[in-house]
Amino acid sequence: MIGRLYLIAMIGYIVVKRNTLGANGIEAITRLMIDVIVPCSLCVAMIKGFQNGGMTMISPLIIFLTLAIASSALLTSLLFKFFPSRNRATDCITSSLASLPNSFYIPMPIVVGFVPGEYQATATMLVGGAVLAVNPLQWTLGLWLIMGNRKEANDWRSMFRGFTNSPVLGVISGIILAQFPAVVSAVKAEDAANPLLRMLFGAAGMVSQLAGPMAMVMVGAMIASTSVRRTFSIYHFLVICFVRFLLIPGLALLLIKQGLVPGGTLVNLALIVVAAAPSAMNLAIAARRYGGDWETTSAMLFGVNIVAIIALPLWIAAAISH
Repeated sequence: MIGRLYLIAMIGYIVVKRNTLGANGIEAITRLMIDVIVPCSLCVAMIKGFQNGGMTMISPLIIFLTLAIASSALLTSLLFKFFPSRNRATDCITSSLASLPNSFYIPMPIVVGFVPGEYQATATMLVGGAVLAVNPLQWTLGLWLIMGNRKEANDWRSMFRGFTNSPVLGVISGIILAQFPAVVSAVKAEDAANPLLRMLFGAAGMVSQLAGPMAMVMVGAMIASTSVRRTFSIYHFLVICFVRFLLIPGLALLLIKQGLVPGGTLVNLALIVVAAAPSAMNLAIAARRYGGDWETTSAMLFGVNIVAIIALPLWIAAAISH
């Protein structure tokens, strides 16, 4: 499953290297992803997640991930405060990549792929809980960190934009809409659902299915558009790998082994997958969309995702063997 995602990323890499997709095309697809596809995905996921008492299962994910992100951001920020590199912008990008995991594009197909068909709706709900924890922070704290070297980051309008961008609005809209039975019925595509709502959310659901493949294509395209050798920093890369693939998943596994994570095996699986997931790919998309150093972000993501191919299955195996 993990290998398939990276094969999809190769499509983006190839079309850029063959000049099939130029800079204008990448910019257009980036806007489509952030302003349409990602919000649809998050809205539908939230509507599915906030029903049937799912909040009880989602809570451990939300609490752990929120604390992990905040702690990682603080830890790495202090590290670069006392041991800064020559490039302050790269320090900020590293803090962002180390702190924020991929909450949707990689965890969703992996968690769903590991469970039988009758449990896949619950698995989707759990990943939706991870999105609820990660995405608002990703598009606020993560965006602020990436833009930390820019004057615009100190402007209240830039900060407000982080709280009101399309992905965050998608999360909020999904939570609100989940409180209306008619909407939930339409998302479930029940026969008794309102035909207009069923058509509307059916279309949103179809658009949301593009999120995973399109995100991987965009990552591949961005990697192809930048010089990894020129922008890659071993020092920063090691910091990211330590936090993303050792510290955070290690703490998650410790909690699982101690029986401190309520909800059972499926919750444990979702927690370890998100905890050990590579850095959020949307950070590169956001950096390009909002004028950050997307080349350095993409180069770092390239290396981190390569490591994830090895690290993620090992952590999953350790959690499942419990």
